[in-house]
Amino acid sequence: MSRGDGSQVQASRRAETVGTRPAAGVGISGSVKKPIPPGRPRGEAQARVFAMAQKEAVSAPEVVTVLLDSFLLVSTPLGRNVIVSRIFRDCELIIKGSSLVVDLLPLDLKGLDVIVETDVMEKYQAKLDCGLKQVEFDLGDGQKVTFRGDRKISPPRLVSALLADKMMGRGCEAFLACVVDTSVKESKVEDIPIVREFPDVFPEELPSLPPEREIEFAIDLTPGMTPISIPPYKMVPAELKELKEQLEKLLEKGFIRSSSSP
Repeated sequence: MSRGDGSQVQASRRAETVGTRPAAGVGISGSVKKPIPPGRPRGEAQARVFAMAQKEAVSAPEVVTVLLDSFLLVSTPLGRNVIVSRIFRDCELIIKGSSLVVDLLPLDLKGLDVIVETDVMEKYQAKLDCGLKQVEFDLGDGQKVTFRGDRKISPPRLVSALLADKMMGRGCEAFLACVVDTSVKESKVEDIPIVREFPDVFPEELPSLPPEREIEFAIDLTPGMTPISIPPYKMVPAELKELKEQLEKLLEKGFIRSSSSP
């Protein structure tokens, strides 16, 4: 069985086991009473049960079925009593690769696959942490294994761009955040092979235009071709303002010259 923290839990039966069917829900109850002969019910005691729910139970093919000499009256977590006449002995409960030997009683329950009785908790000196939803078993020789219950992980709250646009149209406040990973260092010219050998070619800011020199430049035109007719591009005022600011900066640095065309 797979738990919320990735731990693997398996229940396999070995040695002398008792039962008529390897059902998915087999359990041990901490409220198991002393053997009662058939037809002679006795008084009940307050039950104390520590339960761990699982999704699957793996059954071994070598299960041997036998009957108990007398019935057992078991109080279930649902508040009703169940008479049990079969038992699965020396079952192997595997938690994170560690084996715990327990005896299991077949109970017709839904939602609870394995119920660990208080005797088993005492045998392995179990420590129950309700805050962390975990149980720690002491296997002896300094070996300990921790079993964690299912944890509900809330999904992230995401809003689509379309929904965000509708919400802003209704007057909702929107915040624009620029997230930067501070653990990643910005690459420098000195850190790039080959490039760091030519620092004068890659300055942080270009000082001016390159010196005048003679170059050969030509555009080959295909005979009979006419210029492509492209309609003028209309810019919104915000784009036009940004373009003018960029052109002014280039004019100040001397990268471009003012056009003399009308």
